[in-house]
Amino acid sequence: MSDSLPWCLVSDIDDTLTGDTEALVALLECSGQDRLFRIVLNSSRPLTSVQKTLSGFPSSFVPKDLVTAMGTEVMLGGEPVEEWQER
Repeated sequence: MSDSLPWCLVSDIDDTLTGDTEALVALLECSGQDRLFRIVLNSSRPLTSVQKTLSGFPSSFVPKDLVTAMGTEVMLGGEPVEEWQER
């Protein structure tokens, strides 16, 4: 991954990133400063369901790294990792 960062913050979406818009905006500002870490979202729900939830988040938040569907769907840099699904 060409834009790899030294740290990943992996977070569930439901009841973790939802419900406190001000805190989410503060987190996004922090993650953008000096690009010290990347945010990876994890959910047991399928990708389409997660994308529907994310459409309600601030427009500045466009996560590129997702682990969905109980770990069976992985996206890095906005692209599906096909090899992962083949496992």
